[in-house]
Amino acid sequence: MLAINYVSAAPQITIVSPVDAVYDTTKVFLNVTSNETVTFFMKLAKNKEEMIVAENTTVLNDYLYFKQGNHKFTIWGKNNRGETNASVSFSSSHSNPVNVTSCGFLYSSNTEYVLANNISTESYECVHIVDVTNIKFNLNQNTVNAGYLRGIRINWASNIEIYNGTISGSPVNDHWYPVILDLEGTNLRFNNLNINGFMGIYTDDMQNSIFENVVVNSSIGFFFWILNDVSFVNSTFVWNGLPPSYAFQPFADHSDLVLEEFEMKNFEYDFYLEGAYSDFFFRNTHFNLSKVYYPDWSTTTRFYRQHKVIINVSDQLNKTGSGVIEIKDTISKNSSKFKEKDNPTGNLLLATDERGIAETWLTERLFVAKTSSPVVVEDVDFSDYNITAKTWAGEDTTVQLSLASNTTISVPIHISIPVALPECTIPQLLDLNNDDTINMQDAVIILRYISGLPVTSLGSKECAGISLNPF
Repeated sequence: MLAINYVSAAPQITIVSPVDAVYDTTKVFLNVTSNETVTFFMKLAKNKEEMIVAENTTVLNDYLYFKQGNHKFTIWGKNNRGETNASVSFSSSHSNPVNVTSCGFLYSSNTEYVLANNISTESYECVHIVDVTNIKFNLNQNTVNAGYLRGIRINWASNIEIYNGTISGSPVNDHWYPVILDLEGTNLRFNNLNINGFMGIYTDDMQNSIFENVVVNSSIGFFFWILNDVSFVNSTFVWNGLPPSYAFQPFADHSDLVLEEFEMKNFEYDFYLEGAYSDFFFRNTHFNLSKVYYPDWSTTTRFYRQHKVIINVSDQLNKTGSGVIEIKDTISKNSSKFKEKDNPTGNLLLATDERGIAETWLTERLFVAKTSSPVVVEDVDFSDYNITAKTWAGEDTTVQLSLASNTTISVPIHISIPVALPECTIPQLLDLNNDDTINMQDAVIILRYISGLPVTSLGSKECAGISLNPF
């Protein structure tokens, strides 16, 4: 009897383009082939996480964008027979900025990319920003049209700025959650953008990031898992009229989100909560607790209503300077974001600038929503606040502030400081009748005084006397 063992070999990956060469361009065609149907993916620097770029195919076609210097590209492929990879090194003689004329990988760190025209794709996703840092992508008033899954994808990148254009995709859920902007990273900046599609923004993990002057028109505005210090400023979410209808759909624990001068329009639910223990900070922003959907299991969500306060300190001479401002609410004994009903702004020390101005956000109310059956919402009112100015050579001055609206509040504080008169000059001392002239009339006053004759005071001087030695 003859036994035959069949060995299952991993697929073979070949990078056809680019090749090991020096390119006189910042754009090169990416062509990768496999001898078997595979899923193509990249392994990220962080934890070697896999980022899929194409599925169930033998060919990967895309573009790489890069600046002057040396580069190495590695791609992986896998199926049920195993996984393998291929790499190629190449270089470019061109430098910043890099014009983007089609979908592809923004592959170089420390680079400025400029979208030269509208771009689109019918494949997996359009723009990939992966394992890079410190790049700017100016959409230049053009549009990125999403692939069947994503428009722009950022994976484990930092210090990325995308601005000045439109990102659009399918308005309906014709694939698994088509996402216009898919994000993972830190220090991300998005401004002056229009985002249109089924799900506007999605993130697994995003930190220290801001969206400013961004308009999202979608069925689901923002789906997130974990957030830390993420803000939307002067931005708007608008329901596109297609189901479902959620402005925010958190599926997260211990996340915090700031909404400053923000609007949510026409959604059935402004917050469709599927996670627990998240904090939302509404800064000069209206919100409606009746438009919050709570999960069936036990959760606690905190909604903080805050106001911008501008403190302006001046003295009785209308002069300003640097100083210290102490702010305390009138009900809290201490302040900690880790205690369920504490005021995160209940005990602050601020520095004024040389103009005597300091700015901060103060919490008016906290709504603690607990899912039980039914939901219980506790209302904690932190107003009023005592604001004390500890300033240049003056006594402490305290005023009380009541927070009552969703507008910026100005707080003028007038302090009284000791005023020392300047020393008189010799001409000021000799001008005894204060007529701004030194003449015989001043001498007559001295002679009359020495002779014991009466002399009448003609007012005081705004200066202090000085010691004179005539010899």
